[in-house]
Amino acid sequence: MGRDAKVLSNLKNLKELFIYEFRLKKFPTELLSLKNLTDLYLQGNKLEELPQELDNWNNLNYLYCMDCKNLQHIKGIPPNLSYLAIGGTLIREIPAKIHEHKSIRKLVISDFRIS
Repeated sequence: MGRDAKVLSNLKNLKELFIYEFRLKKFPTELLSLKNLTDLYLQGNKLEELPQELDNWNNLNYLYCMDCKNLQHIKGIPPNLSYLAIGGTLIREIPAKIHEHKSIRKLVISDFRIS
């Protein structure tokens, strides 16, 4: 994403970001400055993990990671998240931190084997 991520990081008032099938393998650290995001759509990327720093995204309500076929770990979950979609990933167990988040209202876990 390189230069595009740097441009996006300057959009401090951005509320929604759609990054569909961009072939991202790593979460762009430049995006961590977008503290006003409420909705983040990462469908179809090649991410392996979501960073711990997402714990600090207080405004994020909606995180859509469907069909991120390489996604194995969610290290950080935003505190006010109300919707999490992680179907079609390599995640094989519900993230342990999820029970701490009373704000989650909808969890999508299709193509998921609960052990």
